Amino acid sequence: MKKNNSLDIDSICRLAEKKYRYWAKRSHLLKNVVRQVVVEIDDYNQIKSEDVLKRLEQEAKKIKAVWVISGTGTFFRPFTDMPGDRIYKKKQWAYFSDRDRIKSAARVISRVSRALVKESKDKVQDHQLSLEEQIKKYGPYLIYNGIEEQKKALREAIKSRKLILPDSKLFIPKGKIIKTLDQVKNFVLPNGDYRSGDVLVIVTHSAHYSRTLRMLNKYGTISGKLAVRVYPVRFKNRIDSMEFTLNEIMGVLGYIAQGEATINPIDILKR
Repeated sequence: MKKNNSLDIDSICRLAEKKYRYWAKRSHLLKNVVRQVVVEIDDYNQIKSEDVLKRLEQEAKKIKAVWVISGTGTFFRPFTDMPGDRIYKKKQWAYFSDRDRIKSAARVISRVSRALVKESKDKVQDHQLSLEEQIKKYGPYLIYNGIEEQKKALREAIKSRKLILPDSKLFIPKGKIIKTLDQVKNFVLPNGDYRSGDVLVIVTHSAHYSRTLRMLNKYGTISGKLAVRVYPVRFKNRIDSMEFTLNEIMGVLGYIAQGEATINPIDILKR
């Protein structure tokens, strides 16, 4: 990383070639992938939350679920003792990333639910419902498949009303989760009737999409009939964001080298 806090692509490439044998003889491809990922992450960072919410309100009838990719910590703890969290143990800026993502997803669900209330035939009566009741009647599912400690904390947050979400709208896929790859492999939708054009919203931090979408492309986890939307979460400090971004770029390169991610992400613009 350069002193001016911009990413040094050549340094990243040298590090990747040293760390992963796969990239040692693929220098040209490596540089292209790094450049591509840097552009992607910059694009996600430029997305304004309110712009996404307005678009999702317009698509409210098609939005079936909001999937939170779990982050550092739990809803109540800043970090856990899992390998993915340990590297951020002394990085206070990374604390509660999981809670930030969950709250962002809850914001999406609330806005979508209210938009559907406005369009309902019984909107006068529906306006008198509590937000929780509106979500129960109209809202999309919150899909969450973090580690056991995170899932337990999320259920407690709902039970204690720290998070407004009816139990009926929480869906936790089965399967043991340790890292993002496990979340991708174990992802499933709640039972239901899904049609072409229905929307899945994915919530995570901006730099995390490049890795996640390449894993999804590798494993074909998401049905081709579903459209995909993103609602990026950002760190407040640019320097902190750059450190996370560097880690994520190396993560992308590592998973490609191990055959667990594709060179290109799924093309969400065509879904």
